[in-house]
Amino acid sequence: MNSLDFDVSKSSKADLRRIKKEEILSLPHEVRVKKDIQIGEWLKAYLEYYWKNSPSQKNQSILNLGVYSPLKDEVVWDSALVDLGFIKLCYPSYLSEGRMVFRQCSQEDLIYTRDFGVSIGAPSIDAIEEVPDICLIPGLCFTREGHRLGRGKGYYDRYLENFSGVKIGIAYSEQFEAELPCEEHDQLLDGVISEQGVLIAGELLSL
Repeated sequence: MNSLDFDVSKSSKADLRRIKKEEILSLPHEVRVKKDIQIGEWLKAYLEYYWKNSPSQKNQSILNLGVYSPLKDEVVWDSALVDLGFIKLCYPSYLSEGRMVFRQCSQEDLIYTRDFGVSIGAPSIDAIEEVPDICLIPGLCFTREGHRLGRGKGYYDRYLENFSGVKIGIAYSEQFEAELPCEEHDQLLDGVISEQGVLIAGELLSL
């Protein structure tokens, strides 16, 4: 079964998660690498655009970017960011009761532990806590308007309830659906970046 045969309106979130995981993992490695590189280029272009045009950045020397350590079915986002000197990375740090915060950390300093049945990279608990200006958010499925289906643990939805920064989903085009089953606690994103470009509030941003 592929997404074209899948009736989202009649599906459960669990079914849709399973279908999307299978679809992403079935993409050939070389196709995913090409998509990852293109997504990285669009992400770089968006961050430079935001840095130059956002009033909130005028008096800041650094942009705090909330990122994630990719799982095997998530976009590898970092290919084009190594030369962006104004970026400071911070990664999720998972706490008790389904909560998380972001902590300053480089990719090299991530600590890998096995949780939820997979190896997850996270910063040291002693690392400095940060609030991102922009948060890059993984997921299994998205709409172009910014609705998101995550893994069902609720970490991001809880964090985003009180997050005032910019919320950007990161996805392959195969992860888009016209609609998703949504609940009251699901958080709407400001935009989604795929290999096709940067969508903000459902519209392609001209960069």
